[in-house]
Amino acid sequence: MIIINKDPAQVIPDICEQDINRKLIISSVNSSGCHFVSYLLKEDNLIYERGCDIKRSQNYICEWQDSFNRNNKSIIELMIKEWRDQTECRLKYFVVENNKDFDYILNMFNVQNDFKNELIATWNQIQKNNGVIL
Repeated sequence: MIIINKDPAQVIPDICEQDINRKLIISSVNSSGCHFVSYLLKEDNLIYERGCDIKRSQNYICEWQDSFNRNNKSIIELMIKEWRDQTECRLKYFVVENNKDFDYILNMFNVQNDFKNELIATWNQIQKNNGVIL
């Protein structure tokens, strides 16, 4: 698993743009009172995040509409915007590369309910798209 915990504008992360199709990229934004965990998606050539506040409700999943979550043409663009926007939070990205990494993320964040089901379905689809036999 690749962990990105430094400003991607200062330290270029060890990822490539094709990782959006081959790996599950998780964003963790932790601040006082909330902890948002999301995953990156690509639709219509734009990258955005979908997730929930895991401290409050893992049944309320949304596509974030923050300023950094709009019109991103690359993973790095979204990461840089989010890093600049979330200056008061602890921000990390996790690039899930295999089932062991995936299980680790589910356990580390105690992912449950609808969000767990959605992450499992997303991970299974990524693996299926890459020829992994489930």
